[in-house]
Formats: sequence, C-alpha cells, structure tokens
Amino acid sequence: MLGKPVRKRRDPSGIAIFEYDFAVHGGAIGAISLENDVIPDDAVIIDGFIDVKTALTSGGSATIGFFNMNTGDIKAQTAVASYSVGAILDVVPDGAAANMVKSEYDVNHYLNMVIEDAALTAGKLSVCLRYIVTDTTTLQAASESSSSESSESSWSSESSQSIP
Repeated sequence: MLGKPVRKRRDPSGIAIFEYDFAVHGGAIGAISLENDVIPDDAVIIDGFIDVKTALTSGGSATIGFFNMNTGDIKAQTAVASYSVGAILDVVPDGAAANMVKSEYDVNHYLNMVIEDAALTAGKLSVCLRYIVTDTTTLQAASESSSSESSESSWSSESSQSIP
C-alpha cells in the first residue's frame, strides 16, 4: 500500500539583506533602488535592523529613509548624523502586527532608499529584513519550480555519463 504523498514545501521564512554603498550607488538627492536582494511575493516583513558599516556623511543636513511599499514603511526620514559608523538602527517593522509591512503581489520588491535635503558624500550600510511568505500558493509554486530544476539537473548529469 502506498502512503500519502510527501509534499515538499519551501521554508516560508527568510532574511533579505540590502546594501547601500556610496562608491556604487552615489548619493544624489532622490530615491535609490537597492536591488542586491529581493522581498518575495506575498511576504510580510516582520522585523529587521540597519547596520552602518561606514558613516553616512553629507555636505548639508541630509535625511535618509527606506521603503518597500509606502514612504517610510521601513525607516522614516532620519538625520544623517544618526547613521554613524557601527550604529545599529531600528526599523519600523518591529515584530508587532501593526508595524509589519505586506509586500503585495506583482509589485517591485526591492528596497528603496530616499535621500532628501542634501546629497550624501560617503557611507555604507546594510538593511536586514526578516520576512515570512504567507501565501501557500506562492510557496507551492516555488517548491515545484525548485524540484523540477533538481530533477532536470540530475537527469542531465546521468545522461552525460557513458554507458559501459
């Protein structure tokens, strides 16, 4: 007798790490899309922090904020002086349901950094965000895609072997 099929399920939780580096992104006033990671479709951002590697500096009174879906949903505009070397800064999502951010389907899921009031002249930081994907359809599709890729790669390696 066959048992119930085992459903492979991708882990619904994850951590996205977005990096800003003045040498790479520049520091002009406006929005910068940090595209070195992604928040998956239908994810809820639970919490996180900002780790300042090199102090953010400005020739004036710059403010810096971060958003995923709406202005300030990750970090409201904050004075450049707060981004000092070694600082660990809070973000809006802090584990309380009222402060979590829902990353909606079919929308840009990169993190956006907003520089206002004055341009930046230096700095480097990482924004670390913990999330959970809440849509089981999204999880199932990801699981099927990864198991299909695994099957294809094992088939290729088997078919390329010579038969004695």
